[in-house]
Amino acid sequence: MDGLEAAALFAEISVTITGFIAIFVALGSQDGGFPVEEHIKLKSLLAVSLACMAVSLSPVLVSQFTDDASAIWGLASVVGIAVLLLLKLWLKLFAGREHREKTGETAKSSAFELSLGVSALLLYIVNLTPLLTSPGPGLYLLALFLGLVICCKSFAQSLFRRFLN
Repeated sequence: MDGLEAAALFAEISVTITGFIAIFVALGSQDGGFPVEEHIKLKSLLAVSLACMAVSLSPVLVSQFTDDASAIWGLASVVGIAVLLLLKLWLKLFAGREHREKTGETAKSSAFELSLGVSALLLYIVNLTPLLTSPGPGLYLLALFLGLVICCKSFAQSLFRRFLN
């Protein structure tokens, strides 16, 4: 399996995760089945899964315009950095504000999620640096995998909190 096939597989996984999360966000919106703070976390998680989907599709889309592998993974890494920074900005400004308004508390990320997010950002940056011969799929896919781990872990936690309480 080459890097583009792996990215396409990650895109399929991201779409599946995004779909499940969207269903739970919709169900929680209709009947108030989730507490307010959990509903906000699920909406934020939906944004994270959409970001994973965008980042996983970017090398596949770039490959439609060029066959140069280093250009594909370099541009995809730039897209990954941009998406992660925009996601962080959105989570801080909008989701954080909504959480504060509805609960009166400041939104907090777990140390696990924060460390994986920072690691993913660093992997995209290292993939672009001249330390490596040229940008490749290895670090890119590892960073994408970390994003999917964040989504799966957070979604599983939300489900357990919802159905085991």
